[in-house]
Amino acid sequence: MKLFYNYSKSILLTLFLSLSLSQDVTFTLGEAVNGSVEVFMNNSSDVAGFQFDVEGLELTGASGGSAAANGFTTSSSSSTVLGFSFSGSVIPPGSGLLTVLSYNGTASDDVCLTGAVVSGGANVSLDVSYGAGAECVETSTISIAYNSVDDIAGFQFDVDGVSLLGATGGDAVANGFTVSASASTVLGFSFTGSVIPAGSGTLVNLDIEGDASAFCMSNLVVSGTGGVSLSALVDNCNTIIYSGCADDDGDGICDEEDDCVGQVDECGICNGDNSSCQDCCGVPNGDGTSCSGECGPCGEGLPDGACDCDGNVLDSCGVCGGDDSSCNIQLSFDNVSDGSMDIIMTSGVDVAGFQFNVTGVNLLGSSGGTANANGFTVSTSASTVLGFSFSGSTIPAGDDILVTLEYEPTSLNACFDNIVISGIGGTSLPSTGGECVTVGEPTTVSIFL
Repeated sequence: MKLFYNYSKSILLTLFLSLSLSQDVTFTLGEAVNGSVEVFMNNSSDVAGFQFDVEGLELTGASGGSAAANGFTTSSSSSTVLGFSFSGSVIPPGSGLLTVLSYNGTASDDVCLTGAVVSGGANVSLDVSYGAGAECVETSTISIAYNSVDDIAGFQFDVDGVSLLGATGGDAVANGFTVSASASTVLGFSFTGSVIPAGSGTLVNLDIEGDASAFCMSNLVVSGTGGVSLSALVDNCNTIIYSGCADDDGDGICDEEDDCVGQVDECGICNGDNSSCQDCCGVPNGDGTSCSGECGPCGEGLPDGACDCDGNVLDSCGVCGGDDSSCNIQLSFDNVSDGSMDIIMTSGVDVAGFQFNVTGVNLLGSSGGTANANGFTVSTSASTVLGFSFSGSTIPAGDDILVTLEYEPTSLNACFDNIVISGIGGTSLPSTGGECVTVGEPTTVSIFL
């Protein structure tokens, strides 16, 4: 039988490992009486196999129900139930008795199911949940301690984080107290007027359901002889302490000895609001750096109109604190002779276009230079030179011959006038013209007497 069970379990577990898609199956339990307990299943799709563990019982077998009706082989160990079909049959969707478990001895009060795995048809894994009475719930006992300088005549407190199942034992019961518990509140008092003597010990033991680490007492009320209210406090969530004096802030120091009945704020002020030592960012005892701005602590930003924290402004070239020299364009004359002159351009930035007038000459044409080398179209009228690129090319920054002009003089000197230089994107660049140059001969006037 053991060999058969292990073989069957291996088949089913191999099937489970290949499953993917999820559906829903809910297990519930009937009452464990007379050596048997019924297991019910509500399934929304076909069930091809199941396995689950049972706590609180020593199992001896499983039979009947929809598992047997649909040709399943159902077997059990002392704590595990396994069901599947060698022929590949399934339990169709529905709700009802799955199987009846038999067991030895007496069932505990906490019979439940755990570790359930269910497979559906066509390699489908089914999601499992537990209905009423079937899910295993963690239970434990927590002892409530006390330490009081006065007799305790009554107590009440709430329980947070867990559900109460009951309250028993401890010095409360030993001194004739009646202790009652709801799902979240414990109440203890004596109908005969007896008290729990001053001292320390275990007040009461609580049976709880849930995570014990989440347990904590709250809303504590403790009374002394004659119904006098005792200002007790909760320590470490499970201990009641009464030191014999008022302690409104619960810090373990009697109010008449307490330097601050309440909370000392971060500035050292009793019941303060942290404002007396806030920095400019609103942080207690801060240094202003938590809200630092571009130019320093406390959100300090750039001065109005400035481009840096020193107060500098952008020059005409867009340089912070600049002197306009980085993009200033200088035009000058060179190699002036025999009707030809070179125009020199000195520039710290790329040039995308230019226009200027030359006075004192009649321009005849243009050629060469960086304008021609960079694909510019250069045209001249009698006194105006215009250069640009249809393709968007530029003349790189540098110091070189921009263009060579042919001319005939009309005056003694040639000078620059109305210079316009543009940069990339059509931005206007500051520009200046060099000194005038001599291009004509001085006129001789004869005076006869």
